[in-house]
Amino acid sequence: MNSYIFETKEFGLSDEGIHLLRDRFNYKSILFSEILKIEVKKGKELKNWGVIFTIGLGLVLFFIYYSVKLYLAYVNGTLHTIYIEQIVIPVIPLLFGAYCVYNSLQNGTIMYLRTIKGKRFKLSLKSIEKDNQLQDFRKFISRLGSSIIWNA
Repeated sequence: MNSYIFETKEFGLSDEGIHLLRDRFNYKSILFSEILKIEVKKGKELKNWGVIFTIGLGLVLFFIYYSVKLYLAYVNGTLHTIYIEQIVIPVIPLLFGAYCVYNSLQNGTIMYLRTIKGKRFKLSLKSIEKDNQLQDFRKFISRLGSSIIWNA
């Protein structure tokens, strides 16, 4: 197994380049000579955050609709007994929907990488930032020269 200077769940950084990882094993290496541009900035951590946000919002709106409908049926007198299932049905989607909305809105430090071949990669720097190594990472990666844009 290779030793990396910086390592996250998604990638490892060595003297040769950036190595994309799955379960800590290298499945693709991008040499520094193949990198056209690196941009580090704040951004959404999830790749399809809009879809997750929409699903979560839909589940929260379902909870509101179902709860209002249940309340109005109880107040109008058409429903005399409320069973536990009628309370649990909207609560489970509320919890899952709130979790989806929360996760979709998470921002973090993201490294956008573009290669000479036109491929683009979005890599999270969350664990490097968590370990307080972001400045060391910046110094190491700055040896690429003018192809780095740092907005974080």
